[in-house]
Amino acid sequence: MALMEYEVEARRLGEAVALRCAGGTTASGSERGAAPAPPMAGGVPPAPAAASVPEVAAPPAATAALRAARTGAGAGSHSTGPPLPPAPELPPDLLQQVLRRCDRDTLVGVVPLVCRAWRTAQRRPEIWREHLASPLMAQLDPLLALGPPLSLPRLYLIMQGRNFLRNPSPQELALVTTTVMGDGVAWEAPPAGIRSYCDAVTGLAAPPPPLPYPGSGPRLVARVQAQLQSLFGNGSGGFGNGSSGTRGGWEEQQQGCLATANDWCEVVQVVDLDWELQRRGLPAAQAANLLDAGLSLRLSVHVGSRWDCVGQYSVGLLLDEGNCGANGYGYANGSDGTDDSIPCLQSFVMRPTRHHFYLGRACCTSDTWSSFQYTVPACPRGFRRAIVMLRGRRAPNSMIVSPMPRFCGAKFAAAELVFV
Repeated sequence: MALMEYEVEARRLGEAVALRCAGGTTASGSERGAAPAPPMAGGVPPAPAAASVPEVAAPPAATAALRAARTGAGAGSHSTGPPLPPAPELPPDLLQQVLRRCDRDTLVGVVPLVCRAWRTAQRRPEIWREHLASPLMAQLDPLLALGPPLSLPRLYLIMQGRNFLRNPSPQELALVTTTVMGDGVAWEAPPAGIRSYCDAVTGLAAPPPPLPYPGSGPRLVARVQAQLQSLFGNGSGGFGNGSSGTRGGWEEQQQGCLATANDWCEVVQVVDLDWELQRRGLPAAQAANLLDAGLSLRLSVHVGSRWDCVGQYSVGLLLDEGNCGANGYGYANGSDGTDDSIPCLQSFVMRPTRHHFYLGRACCTSDTWSSFQYTVPACPRGFRRAIVMLRGRRAPNSMIVSPMPRFCGAKFAAAELVFV
């Protein structure tokens, strides 16, 4: 009982101290419900009522805190103390060492969001010399003479950070499909017949997703939500599937693929590289200068086959000068008299502005994925278009199962075409 009375008295004393320092008084517990004081008569304020608690001098610390709070409230500020000193900046040499340890995707997507100093530092040539090819770095001065200035992060996104191939999806199949014979190709998500679903080289449970084509990848909000869902799980309170930490966070899940049938099936995609570079914001002069700079071009794709069938595949890449009046797919609509046919990679006429590569018949590894890559060391001067061909079927020496799956041939996933 004595303890409760002590707490009540201490609380009442604290209220009196606070109001005393703020310039006001308080009434006793019996007077708190009294009517307010009458208005001033004749301009003379009424005499203040006597406080029912003894006057107690506030400690210096409490007085300073209340004065700061009263001053801040009068000025409309929520600050209760002096402003914090500015954060110290890293020395330029130390900041450069920190940025050199970041990968390219982090330099482009994360570092500019830290502060203005980091955003300025990540544009320096010393940072990007280890990430961009020397022929591409050498084009900065020629590009400046042909158009507006081009920063190194933007140059990376245009040439190396985004895919030039439109990977197919169930909603939008951008590949031009031609069936030589058989039942053609099918979209499988997830791929059928691959039980282990493990890459033979990297050991991943699925082929890594390809670089996104501009405008086709998920938006920033969707990416953040996917990363948070992968980190904290689907509301279960535990951890999710995890992410690889590459290419902006990738949730480890099965990727879709193109599956071929028993006989040879072919898919072709025509890429107008000049149109693609201009679509990504480059003027025509700068786009032509980059294409004529002798840069390296890499084509990569993941191939696999079912556990009960061995697939056979072939890959072709053709670089040529293109045709006039072409659309984004690299061929015209035929109404303006231009050639709208897709070149045949098997019958090819070599010219100085062309490059030709055709892989013979190669066998896939059953029940797993493997990566195929081909790099053009130096693209010919004058080329403007790339034609990519993927062919697949069931290998003749593959065992015969009953019933035979309809799409028992080679499978293709995560195709990429980028400058390196």
